[in-house]
Amino acid sequence: MAIQYSDKHTDIVNLNVGGTIFVTTMRTLKSVSDTRLSGISTNSSEFIAGQNMYFFDRNPELFHSVLDFYRTGELHLPKHVCGLPLRNELEYWQISSSSISDCCVPSLFKFEDELEVTNNLRRQFETKSVEYTKEQLQASKWNRIKNVFWNVMDRPTSSRLARIYSILYMLFVMTTCVIFILSTHEYFRVPNKETVTINSTHTITAYQYLLEQHNNNPKVALLGSTDLRPSLYILDKVCAVFFILEFFIRFVVCPARIDFLKSWLNIVDLVIVFALLLTGIMEFFNDFYTSKALLWLFLIGRGVIILRLIRLFRFAKHFSGLKILYLALRASFEELGLLCLTFMITTSLFGALVFYAEFYEPTNFSNVPIAIWWAIVTLTTVGYGDYYPVTVPGYFVGALCGMCGLLLLSMPIAIIATNFNDYYNQNKIREKQINRKKDIFNKIKKLFSNKNMINVMHVDGIPAINGRPKTARLPEIEGPPNPETEPKATTATPREVNVAFKKAGAKIMASNRH
Repeated sequence: MAIQYSDKHTDIVNLNVGGTIFVTTMRTLKSVSDTRLSGISTNSSEFIAGQNMYFFDRNPELFHSVLDFYRTGELHLPKHVCGLPLRNELEYWQISSSSISDCCVPSLFKFEDELEVTNNLRRQFETKSVEYTKEQLQASKWNRIKNVFWNVMDRPTSSRLARIYSILYMLFVMTTCVIFILSTHEYFRVPNKETVTINSTHTITAYQYLLEQHNNNPKVALLGSTDLRPSLYILDKVCAVFFILEFFIRFVVCPARIDFLKSWLNIVDLVIVFALLLTGIMEFFNDFYTSKALLWLFLIGRGVIILRLIRLFRFAKHFSGLKILYLALRASFEELGLLCLTFMITTSLFGALVFYAEFYEPTNFSNVPIAIWWAIVTLTTVGYGDYYPVTVPGYFVGALCGMCGLLLLSMPIAIIATNFNDYYNQNKIREKQINRKKDIFNKIKKLFSNKNMINVMHVDGIPAINGRPKTARLPEIEGPPNPETEPKATTATPREVNVAFKKAGAKIMASNRH
């Protein structure tokens, strides 16, 4: 029925938004220019002449806020509605987001932060690793064999054998790290019984010789004059051979070797392999300690080997906690950069201040770099105590430096904790969604087992038997089939099979809700 008004109400406008009638005046709509409603007329496509109204197929609940904006000039948004539909509605009604009142701005832009967190989690957790394509697997049997090795060595969750291998790999990593730590203790080393001839009448042990050559440094003397216990030595070499072979086997079976070498974890593995080979060769000749240059090269190689702990990060992609920590730190990159800049300025400032505050102390803070070192350990609340002020001006500067350190540390920690909490909460929601989908999929899989469904057709083609296509039996969702009352198999299209899957999922979800 058309809505009619007297001649005195010619300015009244009837707006039908999603089935809800809104009544206002044309003067109200014209109060905000350059919007969709301010430009409507009887010639507009939304105008229905027979009913004397304008029809817009939009959300009527959100239109209350839009119409109030024309009436009062203030745009307030409902708090319970997601920011994305709010933004879509504002774009449709051609209202600028700058018109939103300050009290309602967070409700519109909060969803952007949450959406960014969700997208980062999706990219981090759903990024697929390097895999063989169907064409590569179909090309040769060798590629299929390499695919088996690649899945076992690079995808711990792909099979039971892959999980066993990942555990074995981590045991090797932990073993070699323990051996590396124990190798520095004299209890786990044995003298190599070598002597050094000084002249025709004087011979000293290698330990004494190294002490004389390296400024009485017992660490160098112990390293050069002793060897690992045989059991630890053999176990260390077994681990070294395992890591070298593991790296080259992974490189050979990798489907994309260029991408393999671009990974920073694989680059670290390559450096460690070279360090293992280098130190192994030097230990074989056993005379590297006679030269300081060779000794430094050996020590650098040994230091690089400890990076093997980083190998454990290869499996970090399968632990959500480490990924969330990484995302939180990456989201706080700008704040951490600002912290570093502020820290550099503050340490230089307090270093210079304490240097001049202690200027008349001849033995304290001999130069500004040492004073900056003191400022660093004070700002970080470490306080080694190797340098400290002893005058009243120095005490004052030290107190200010310690207080500034507390402030500098508290601010970035709060930001990182907030980002971590956002990613952690979003990841919990994501995991619940994934688990729910898995439960539904497993229930549907049981319903569509061989007992309930026979010869389900595939979308990519229908095999034929005796010139006739195979048939698909749509399952009875309500319960298991009854042999006496079960209807005969009927031909079903792939679309009908997909519809049956959807119906089964809908029934399971409905039963879960109840």
